[in-house]
Amino acid sequence: RMKARVKEIVNDRRLIFALRVALGGIFIAASVTKLPHQAEFINIVTSYGILPDGLARFYALIVPWAELFIGCSLVLGIFPRLASALSLPLIVSFIVASAYRLLHPVGDACGCFGQAIPLGHSASLAIDGVMLLMAVQLLLHKDEAEFLSIGPLLSRLNLGLGRRRLIFEKGSKFAIVALAVLVIGMPLLY
Repeated sequence: RMKARVKEIVNDRRLIFALRVALGGIFIAASVTKLPHQAEFINIVTSYGILPDGLARFYALIVPWAELFIGCSLVLGIFPRLASALSLPLIVSFIVASAYRLLHPVGDACGCFGQAIPLGHSASLAIDGVMLLMAVQLLLHKDEAEFLSIGPLLSRLNLGLGRRRLIFEKGSKFAIVALAVLVIGMPLLY
């Protein structure tokens, strides 16, 4: 009986919705704290010494934008399962970096949230572990992950154009997430 109750709670669509929004919010927060200070983030990533310098710079340039895209996708509920899947290797890379820094300490802060929230590597590792569990939970619950999502809503809109759906075709969901990323991210660069 207890096992059934735990399963019911774990599969509750409101919990999945809360996890989706929380994980998306974490990614957005991490992104918006790094984007205005990308040079500093590049220095932090290269200082880890895990990747070759060129690859570390490329990773540091891409990560804030990937976090913003994943975060917007999760919060808006557009491609939540894809965003969860894309978040997994990113989160694993965070775990590897934090674990590496715990074993090879050379600095206090991880750079996860830029200068806004200086986190130690053990705190970062704990947050990354929770994020990994959240992403796996979202990936395993496709139907529940779409609860209160605008993605399915956009797929159903027809705009009275008969069989033609010009604006809200499946490909335009990507455009909406990209637009959200630009609206949030571009002002941070100036």
